[in-house]
Amino acid sequence: AAPEQASGAAPTVTSDIYSMGVVLGQILSGRDAKAMVPGPILEAALVDAALPKELEFIIKRCLAQQPSSRYDSVSALRQDIEAFRKHLPVSAHPQTRAYVTGKFVRRNRVLVASILLVIGALSAGLGIATWQYNVAREEALRAQEVSRFVTDLFADVSPWVSPDENDITMREVMDHAVQLFPDRLTHSPDVRHEVMQIISYGYSAIHDYDKAYELQQAALNYWRQTRTPPDFNLATAQTAIARAHIVRGEYETAANLARDSLVQLEQLGRQNSEDALTAWSRLSTATRRIDPEASAQAAQAYHEIVLATRADDRVALAKSYSILSDGATSVGCLLYT
Repeated sequence: AAPEQASGAAPTVTSDIYSMGVVLGQILSGRDAKAMVPGPILEAALVDAALPKELEFIIKRCLAQQPSSRYDSVSALRQDIEAFRKHLPVSAHPQTRAYVTGKFVRRNRVLVASILLVIGALSAGLGIATWQYNVAREEALRAQEVSRFVTDLFADVSPWVSPDENDITMREVMDHAVQLFPDRLTHSPDVRHEVMQIISYGYSAIHDYDKAYELQQAALNYWRQTRTPPDFNLATAQTAIARAHIVRGEYETAANLARDSLVQLEQLGRQNSEDALTAWSRLSTATRRIDPEASAQAAQAYHEIVLATRADDRVALAKSYSILSDGATSVGCLLYT
């Protein structure tokens, strides 16, 4: 939710723009922001330094703290994304002379790149390794597919919503993203399922757990078929779907998924990561009714990681104490029943 909604403000077009910025940032950065509160920390997490500057400024405008500083409509956001694809000046980017002039060069990047490649090849004695070319080509195709998916996601809004584009909701954006999956990101199935999992978080946020479960199960099946534990994507997919099992009352299944995720994350050296915290939280919640003592132990493990690695983060500490309190309450209820 947008910052102003935390104080009770009604949803508006600009608050939807903020939510779209969060989804866009997660897709492009590959990071999970569902546990973060709106503000500078969220922006820093979603604005990847590796992103092109135009995309960085587009996301920053969407995530502006003041609603008046964001895009005033989905159409305006779509126009900037289209401008980025066509190498035209993006309105969110400072309109400096160097920037605007440089766009001409970028629109003719094939010619410029060809000249640079020839010069580079000559100076290096034509010593470019084949594997370097293949890696660069795969990365370029991956970036191109993600860019096309994001652009299509926002460019095709008119046919599937009411005539007034300002009435577009996050659910409609997510529903349209799901419709795009069969024909998009076909060259990069890994990216496709990463995006699928990110979209599932959005459905969970609006309490459509059945749709979230459907996407999470598809993502988990893919990672199980293509990965061997320990694997980061497999671990995070298991943690994600554990929540859906908790909502369904399938606590044992959820607990087993969370435990396995924690084992994999530890083997990968990520035992103190945000993903590990999420897995501990899932385990504590899943075992609250079936094994209160295990729930309290999981809450304690979560708390110890926060104290060791995030002691200066007030939000993380507050959440940690809340989880710890829930775990202790579970044990207390067991003792007095």
